[in-house]
Amino acid sequence: MGERSVVLLIADDERLERDAVEHILREAFTELTIVKVKNGREAIEMAGHTTPDIALLDINMPGIDGIAAARSIKELCKETRVVFLTALSSFDAAQKAIRSGAHDYLVKPVGKRDLTNLVATLLDEIAQERREDGPVAIQKVLTEFNRSIFIAIKYGTTGVEGLRSYLSLTQIQGEQGISMVLHTAQRENLLGYLETLLTRYHLQSSFFPAPDRVSLIVFFRSREKVDHLVASLIDETVSEDLHIGLSRVFLSLEGIPSSISQASAAYTLALHTGQRLVRFDTEVEEALRESATKESQLENELKELILAGDTLASRQKAHEVLDTLRALYPAEDQSSLVNTLHDSIVYITKAITAQLQIPAHPPIPKSTVAELERILMDFIDSTCRGIDTTRKDKYTQQFALITQYIQTHYHSELTLEAMAQRAGITPSYFSRLFKDYVGMSFVSYVAEVRIESAKKMMALDYTMQSIAASVGYRDYSYFSRVFRTHTGHSPKEYRRKIQESRSIL
Repeated sequence: MGERSVVLLIADDERLERDAVEHILREAFTELTIVKVKNGREAIEMAGHTTPDIALLDINMPGIDGIAAARSIKELCKETRVVFLTALSSFDAAQKAIRSGAHDYLVKPVGKRDLTNLVATLLDEIAQERREDGPVAIQKVLTEFNRSIFIAIKYGTTGVEGLRSYLSLTQIQGEQGISMVLHTAQRENLLGYLETLLTRYHLQSSFFPAPDRVSLIVFFRSREKVDHLVASLIDETVSEDLHIGLSRVFLSLEGIPSSISQASAAYTLALHTGQRLVRFDTEVEEALRESATKESQLENELKELILAGDTLASRQKAHEVLDTLRALYPAEDQSSLVNTLHDSIVYITKAITAQLQIPAHPPIPKSTVAELERILMDFIDSTCRGIDTTRKDKYTQQFALITQYIQTHYHSELTLEAMAQRAGITPSYFSRLFKDYVGMSFVSYVAEVRIESAKKMMALDYTMQSIAASVGYRDYSYFSRVFRTHTGHSPKEYRRKIQESRSIL
């Protein structure tokens, strides 16, 4: 007997919306069994008849709305994955999704890519459950937060029961744990390695990946296992640019927002001091208090980083600004924090749009810290992306001329500072741009051009010392090391191989 097809329920009071969602899904997933209803009452009744694997529910339906319907469907069919379709703001939707036990949500009008990506993920999970004989056998050690859900958890707006309900969806039952913020340029490898370590030490974690950092909440029963996890990360991760910020232990779910803030502050200090690991302690608290006296300096540093088009550094600095401001105000004085953060973001956006001569940013409401963080990060991402595009157009011809100059003057002294001066930009900015345009660092490119020229000269009757000098190396031993790095052979070994291949011919 064949395996039961996946049943997907669509509940929306707008017929056009129902039909549009069905059309997208039937086109993308021929194996789905799709049923449609027009309100919450019909959704509950249909769930009782069909036991849907996935339920797409509009929140604002007449009579029984999507929130109430979701609760009833979850009581009837505990394994149904509920996804909300909502026209509400993402922040409000995130809170409602968590509190009603939803798996995720999509903002209307629903985009084809978002819808198919989400359903594809759910289908993969369902297929895995069925292979493992049901959801009891599925024990995820690393689950990804939706962005708005993570922000809601970070700022404590979900409520403890809402958070507990959300975590139960990922089969996390613990109340004790620790938060961690970390980053490395090789993040994709890092996430896979993290999953391996979490499995090794029997830990569970939820994470949120942002372009400049990965935030983790790790749940445990034994603190010793977390210490082993951190030690393994430091000892076994090859990447030298790995930095980790670790919070104090939280003993209940109420402590999670504070622990995320602590881990973020510790990570910022690790980044500034070049340490691989910083634990949140009195030293970090003192660093935060000291930063609070330099609020305007931090704002200006953030502004300059955005104007340089450096997304990663801008986001890191923005987190530092947020951590500093949060440290200034007690938890009960959120209105002052909102006012200060709002004024800071308004100043930054106005200064940048004026300097770049681009349209002014839309008015920024004094809403919540979470929403203001989202606005700031979105502004950073979009502005840096625009600057990067403009910059690439601007410098394409210039870097083509620079690489041409290197190819014809490789025998001369070539320094990054001299090339930056030729381009009319600072050495640090030149270094970043060179890698963007050429695909490797300035030093690597110069070495590659010189070694390729040296290899051609090996076939001729030149001494090794004269070849080294001819391609720009005054120190033969240094030339030999660079040559071996690029070819895997010493200069003499390489020449011997050329001679042997000629004798064979």
